[in-house]
Amino acid sequence: MNFDIPIHIKQTHPHSDKTPVYEVRPLFMEGEVARNEHLERAVTQFARDLRKRLYGLVRNGNHGELMRWSFSPEVEDHRYDL
Repeated sequence: MNFDIPIHIKQTHPHSDKTPVYEVRPLFMEGEVARNEHLERAVTQFARDLRKRLYGLVRNGNHGELMRWSFSPEVEDHRYDL
């Protein structure tokens, strides 16, 4: 089974450092967050951790929680420079 899980990516500069840190998390769920200075690594880490969590739900028969992760309405993305 494949899920389309919308994610939110935020770029921050902690401690006024010039090196950005990317934070990746699901758009509609609490929980998994991955942070890395490289966007690709943050997304890969997020996907790996989330995959482990979802497989755990399947193994434990927690289909109700698994069903919540399948929530994926149509969304549009916008970028606002502030």
